[in-house]
Amino acid sequence: MKSPLKNYIYLAAALTILASAGSIWLSHKIVAIDITDDTNQKYIFRHLFKPGDSFAFKYIHSVQKTPVWEYYTIDSGGQIVLTATKVKSVGYGMPKPKHGDSYAFKDGFFIVNNLNQPIKVLLIRNTFIRPMTIFCADKVLKLQELADRGDLIRISGFQTSRIGFYWNHLEKYYGKKRCTN
Repeated sequence: MKSPLKNYIYLAAALTILASAGSIWLSHKIVAIDITDDTNQKYIFRHLFKPGDSFAFKYIHSVQKTPVWEYYTIDSGGQIVLTATKVKSVGYGMPKPKHGDSYAFKDGFFIVNNLNQPIKVLLIRNTFIRPMTIFCADKVLKLQELADRGDLIRISGFQTSRIGFYWNHLEKYYGKKRCTN
């Protein structure tokens, strides 16, 4: 017959192991993306990034009047990295291939791949003249519906702990903290 004290020791050991594992999981470093309206200090969207995840920004070029797609990821340090661009036409203000770039023509688009250009923060001035859309985590974020004309939209990547990500997410969601990094 086991003594009750021995059962409590096993229970305490199991709880200690669970608490340690939970602590390690919560303190694990992760990367994420924040999209905010800096003009109105308004939270728009936050997403936890895993290796290989990406997001895209689509807009209509002001001169060429054709669609432009920009593809980004977040590196392990939390920095935004431009990985590719896809344009319908070439000309003024459009990307041109440099020596060593990987590019192709597909479905009527000129695509430049493997850019791997780090960007500290992606700033977008919202407009109602032409649609601007961000595609991230199966979400379609139409900036004209989420912010006012002329508002400055900030897209930033960051590294944090898992508990920090969720805690800060709650603060931003409930409006207790300014929405910037």
